Amino acid sequence: MRKISAKRKDQNQLYRDTKKDLFLRDLKFGKLVCFFTQKKIVIPAELRHEDDDVLMKYLTCHHLNQERENERLYDKEMMVPVLDKYHNDYHSMSISQLLQQEWYAGFLYRLKIKAPDVWKKEITKQLKAGLITIEEYERKTTS
Repeated sequence: MRKISAKRKDQNQLYRDTKKDLFLRDLKFGKLVCFFTQKKIVIPAELRHEDDDVLMKYLTCHHLNQERENERLYDKEMMVPVLDKYHNDYHSMSISQLLQQEWYAGFLYRLKIKAPDVWKKEITKQLKAGLITIEEYERKTTS
């Protein structure tokens, strides 16, 4: 097993603290929604008595810029709460499979608002996969 450096341990702790700071209150009050689907993120009843650190282990965050190195690991602007199932789907499906998911269009809309550069990368994936033409790409990304 690979040993975790002291620097990475510190970064992981900063990540956990940032995640807690950003999302714990809304998670406890049932106000947290999945960035992919807009479905409510709910703590299972059997876990609600756990302390804050334990609860945060059950919350999945997605890094919109897909970067988890150094300070990008705990970049508050790029961290969003997500449901684990959709997070796994997003990272395991091809772009053509994602386009068939009912939640993906809404995700793209929210992404365009929150992180336009990352949204453009998603549209570029469609172009590279041959799912849209260069004209469609240019129309989408220049408007």
